[in-house]
Parts: sequence; structure tokens; C-alpha cells
Amino acid sequence: SEIDNGVKSETDSLFEKSGLILNNILDLFKEGKYRESLELYYKNQNDVLLALETSEKIFNFHNEMMIPVIYNQYDSVEAFRRIAELHEKDKWYIEMVMTSSGDSINAPNYYYSTLNSLSDAYFRTGEFEKAAESSMKLLKALEMHENRDSLGYANVLYNTAAFLKKIKSDAKAGNLLLKAKKIYEDLGMKDSEEYKNTMRRINEGRTQ
Repeated sequence: SEIDNGVKSETDSLFEKSGLILNNILDLFKEGKYRESLELYYKNQNDVLLALETSEKIFNFHNEMMIPVIYNQYDSVEAFRRIAELHEKDKWYIEMVMTSSGDSINAPNYYYSTLNSLSDAYFRTGEFEKAAESSMKLLKALEMHENRDSLGYANVLYNTAAFLKKIKSDAKAGNLLLKAKKIYEDLGMKDSEEYKNTMRRINEGRTQ
């Protein structure tokens, strides 16, 4: 029908426009015009997301191109603020795809990386509550799939506890540290820095 053809034509036009914008950003990046590529991205973020199409391509584009450019162009606090914004977009897009597919459990691996990087970025900008919130979300996501006796899980327990201590949630932090301590012990890691740092934080809580 004419209506269907009109909608298809408009959709094709949007994809063509977004594709051209993305190509322009890539060309500027290849030419070493990093600030220009970043400015063009910020002016056309929705078009870029449309052109990239999938959450994995968006994640890779942010991590392999935009984040290195941000590090290059801004001082540390402003850089991490902008990086947090990118990771928020990654998180939103991944969760949207998971919700639309009806599968809110089986997240792609880069979802965990996104939440971890988001927590770190917020921590470095002093937004400790957001860092703790993101890290708790990562912990819950890992609990569905990660081996709870693994080093990776213990490290997330430790990091989450560190964020929680920053917002004075000492009881919750203490519980997570005890869980991390047991895993490190079970893994035979009493001589590791991870274990020593965990014990130091546990002891700090006892003396407060």
C-alpha cells in the first residue's frame, strides 16, 4: 500500500542518513581529527546508535573509539563523567534488547563489563551512590550465572563493599567482605593482595 511504501521509504532514508553520519565520524577518527569526530558523535548520538544497530556494535564502538578519544581530549574527572554517560547508554540499550526479547536473565558478557566500568567511572567522579548501585546490579547479574566460588565473583564482592562503605552502608559492606574473605581462603589466596586488602577493610570496620 501507499502507506506501507511511505513508511518504508522514510525508514530507509533514516538508515541512510545515520549511516552517512557514522561514516563521517569514522573518517574523522582515521584522519586523526579526534575532537571533531567526538563532537559529531555528540551532536548525532541517536543516529549513530541507529546505524550501529546492535548492542554489541554500540559497546565496541564506544570502547574502541569514543572512550580513547575522551581520555585524549578531557581531564580525568570530566573524562570519567563522559565515559559514565557512554556506559549508561550501553547499559540502557542492552537491557532494552533483553527486555524486548523476553529474556531478562541471559545477558551478554559485555553487559557485565559495562556495569563494572560504569561503577568505576562513577567512583572516579565521586558519585559513590551511583557506583554502589551499579556494582550491586552487577553482583545480582553475576549471581545468576557466575560460579559463586570464583575469583571474579569475590573481586566484585570486594569492590561493591568498597563502594558501599563510601555511602556509609557499613553493615552491607561488612557482609560482602566476609563472603569475599571466605572465597579467597577457599581458593588458597591468603598471601594475595586481594585477601590482605579484604582483611584490612574488615579490621577497619571492627575498630570503628
